[in-house]
Amino acid sequence: MAALDQLETKYFPAIPTVVPHSGNTEVLPHVDGEEYFAAIYSAIEATEGPDDRIYIASWLFERQTRLILGPKRLDQLLVAKADLKVDVRIIVWTGRLVLHTQDLDPDFSETEWWISRTAEALDLFGDVVGANIANVRGLRTVTTLPEIAPPLAGRVLMDWSGDFGSRHQKYTVVYRRSTGDLRAFVGGMDFAEKNVNPFLHPTNNSPHDVGVECRGEAGRSVWNDFKTRWEEVRSLPGARFRFGPIVEHFNPTTDASLHVPPVPSPGTAIVTPVVSSSGVRIVRSYDRIKDSMLWGDDLPWETLPPEGLQEILAVFRKALSAATRYVYIEDQGLNSFEGFTSHILLWPLVAAAITKGVKVIGVTSGEDDDNRVLVPSIWTVFLDHVSPVVRPNFVMYRVDRMEVHSKVVLIDDEFLSIGSANFWDRSMRFQDTELTAVAVDTGSLVKDLRVRLWADHLRVDPSDASVRAELEDLDKSLAIFRAAWGTGVSFPTPNSKLQLIGPVA
Repeated sequence: MAALDQLETKYFPAIPTVVPHSGNTEVLPHVDGEEYFAAIYSAIEATEGPDDRIYIASWLFERQTRLILGPKRLDQLLVAKADLKVDVRIIVWTGRLVLHTQDLDPDFSETEWWISRTAEALDLFGDVVGANIANVRGLRTVTTLPEIAPPLAGRVLMDWSGDFGSRHQKYTVVYRRSTGDLRAFVGGMDFAEKNVNPFLHPTNNSPHDVGVECRGEAGRSVWNDFKTRWEEVRSLPGARFRFGPIVEHFNPTTDASLHVPPVPSPGTAIVTPVVSSSGVRIVRSYDRIKDSMLWGDDLPWETLPPEGLQEILAVFRKALSAATRYVYIEDQGLNSFEGFTSHILLWPLVAAAITKGVKVIGVTSGEDDDNRVLVPSIWTVFLDHVSPVVRPNFVMYRVDRMEVHSKVVLIDDEFLSIGSANFWDRSMRFQDTELTAVAVDTGSLVKDLRVRLWADHLRVDPSDASVRAELEDLDKSLAIFRAAWGTGVSFPTPNSKLQLIGPVA
């Protein structure tokens, strides 16, 4: 196995805006929501006072979500912590372009939007934004004691900015000052009840997903992104929306009591040292501008480079070119309709890997969240990039009757990527705002995750020693996906949910 610095050189480009975290962050992947949200609950529950932090950025936020089985809902948990003076802050996407935009109201100042939402105006994500607005309005009013003002009233912001993309980041930062414990939870899982699902999926009623917990220094980079997001949202012009009979500002603008201090710098936190075998980078995608304003002027970023950020794309370009044995891509973006996004940035890199003999495996949804069976059109996109001679180095599977919502890339049991960024162009450049954790590891981190994911789709128990040993062995387990790729595993898989798409293996 290569040394850590060699792996970092192999897979990570030097990016001025990205902070390297080498051997100082423990990386804990969590397969499926039950495990992931239980870890978040444990971290939040441990916070205790004014020096502690709970920062959440979310694309979809359902305040009544129960992270674990029990009586306490997410909003109740967060309000209880705010009552203890824990610094609780939340940013929720409420993209104004998803709402129906009317002319400016003459009673408003010229720096304010007049935004309304009607049933006729709903588009692809209108229901998400509508639910988010309702949940934020509710969260701002929750209190445990009637005589005390709602503690989150000025600490939940709606991010209505964005051109023709969304603020798609999904992460939670939790810091406990007394122990120096800093944890960042990164992935594609929104705070929604349907996502609290168990490993191995006893039913098909919940999506499959993956998140990652970073303990230690890499949490500073996620915290720093939250500081960026908070400052950018606070600097937005005043904007109002109409939601049924309600007309109000997205964010508090006049009541001085709702003005909270700036998010502190993560450099001020004392973090307990962590020694690990992993090198970690927190990478992001941001558009070139914050918003295109109704009156014709683009709204620039206050704290980001004017050209935006394409850190995720830069890492994928280098990492995919470094592959020698296999690339495993598990992503909902492999099963998209082509009008939604282009696929010109990443698939040529995949094709180049296939051409040099790397085995590339794609796993995606067999069903969407409306229980419709999906036939990935990405297959035809792929065919445009490779010659028939090397196509046997590529396979794509869907998971039968299951929504695969994860965004995971594994390479050669050395590199992993887990985050909000889908494997499509809109997550790479100038549309969706994303945050992803990428890591290399000199131990078994990537292999262990690969084994769990393949066991999950095969519906076999990875704790069975014989099953685990054979899944760990690439000479055997690659044959799961194409018989010619390996010698094959000996254990039976009668409950496998993997269904091949395209040519017969």
